[in-house]
Amino acid sequence: MRVFRPRILILTCGLVLFLAFNGYLVWSKVFKKTGDPALDERGFLCKQYVDPEDRTHNYLVFVPYDYEPGQKRPLLLFLNGFGENGTDGWKAISNNLGFEIGEMRRTFPFVVAIPHCEPGKSWIGGEDKKALAIMDRVAEEYGTDPDRACLLGISSGGGGAWHIASEHPERFAAVIPLCGVPTVDAEKLAHLPIWNIYNAKDEASLVETNRKFYRQLLEAGASPIVTEFRDAGHNCWIAGLRLPSLYDWMLDQSRAKNRKQTQRFRLLAAKDLVAKWSTVGPAQLAVLADETLGVERQEEQRPAYLISDVAYPTCEFHVEVWLPDRAQSCELALVDSDQDVSGDGPIDGYTLQLPFPEHGSGGLSHSTDGWVATLDPAAQRQLRTDYWNDVRLHFGGERVLVRVNGWKAIDVRAPLKGKTLRVALVAPGGANGIQWRNVRLRETD
Repeated sequence: MRVFRPRILILTCGLVLFLAFNGYLVWSKVFKKTGDPALDERGFLCKQYVDPEDRTHNYLVFVPYDYEPGQKRPLLLFLNGFGENGTDGWKAISNNLGFEIGEMRRTFPFVVAIPHCEPGKSWIGGEDKKALAIMDRVAEEYGTDPDRACLLGISSGGGGAWHIASEHPERFAAVIPLCGVPTVDAEKLAHLPIWNIYNAKDEASLVETNRKFYRQLLEAGASPIVTEFRDAGHNCWIAGLRLPSLYDWMLDQSRAKNRKQTQRFRLLAAKDLVAKWSTVGPAQLAVLADETLGVERQEEQRPAYLISDVAYPTCEFHVEVWLPDRAQSCELALVDSDQDVSGDGPIDGYTLQLPFPEHGSGGLSHSTDGWVATLDPAAQRQLRTDYWNDVRLHFGGERVLVRVNGWKAIDVRAPLKGKTLRVALVAPGGANGIQWRNVRLRETD
């Protein structure tokens, strides 16, 4: 015989009412009504644009689920690939960014303008103007932040991203081409943050063109991030658009910051590093093939340093580091400017330690004050063997920012105001096999 338990029933009803009320509060906050039906919708919406020749074009816009008017959200202009060309609007997201936004729809922060490239056309020669007009319309309708507009395209859309960014670099905070073919002047993109993504085993001509253009960008004074997946095939967007660090990086970019920074990066040749920078420690560094810098001989287990000839109050220091299978970590350093670097003793300053996860945690430490910050574990896991790892160290004022292959590894306050520091490459003890290339420096404004 069952016993009726009114207390349990009352508690259950109370819990249901509590959850329902809280659900209503969340719903009312996320879907706050504005009185304008066009602004009360969220998610992917299909809209129409009428061009100056009175032709109607379908396009999509993604509205964040927690969007409210007046927020000045960041804006993303997305360009589809040739296989998704069409006229209905929806096909533009059928094999690409639509899946990723769908998975992150509750937290995706960008308002996304999604024009649809018509069949048989590309984003060069007419369709680019339509894309910009739709971007402007979305920006006006949803009041997005003009300082944080990014451009992303895949395949032929990646080529379109290169083209539109080179023609209108002042309109964007950053550009992200995926498996596109750059056919533009690198000089026009020298001040624009770029993250280029493609597969190493895509068509040989596409890979070669992107690698050559990367060199052209470096020589023009840019410092793009390049993610070259080891995969075969063309669809690098499957992995590329799933990089959480990509969206974090996009949110960090701004047109105002680009305009403020008047200096370009200086690309330093390996032979000049050996000739002009100071070596401290037991290693012998030398220029290897393809203008790379490596450890020719290091018999002791003490680290060796290659220290810059100039000290900086603020600086962005970017370098690519090749880590062989036997390597345990890579390191960079910031050396106090008043230290005598002609000797063989330990350095005074900061050391950035980037070990592989299986060799322990890393971070930023000071020679006398100890640990300043530890590495973000997700960023630490991005280090790869037999790969040119992109390591970026930015210091100045009271901030040190580190990125590893695009991932934010450290962002910490440090007492650097008033100090000038020399940057240094570090060969950890027994570091034979580690190589460096494409060392870039820029004193920040």
